[in-house]
Amino acid sequence: IMQVEKEFLLSMHIIFRIIDMDEIKNRLWKIKLVSTNDNDEELKYLTDYLR
Repeated sequence: IMQVEKEFLLSMHIIFRIIDMDEIKNRLWKIKLVSTNDNDEELKYLTDYLR
């Protein structure tokens, strides 16, 4: 994380799993995400199914 610009970079092929969602205000949401890894069985099943 760059302190001055307060930003971070992600890889283009990163996939996140939604852990939690809370509506903070009207149409403003706080979403907790966790990045997946290559060993994620549920993700593998989904990608195999979609192919």
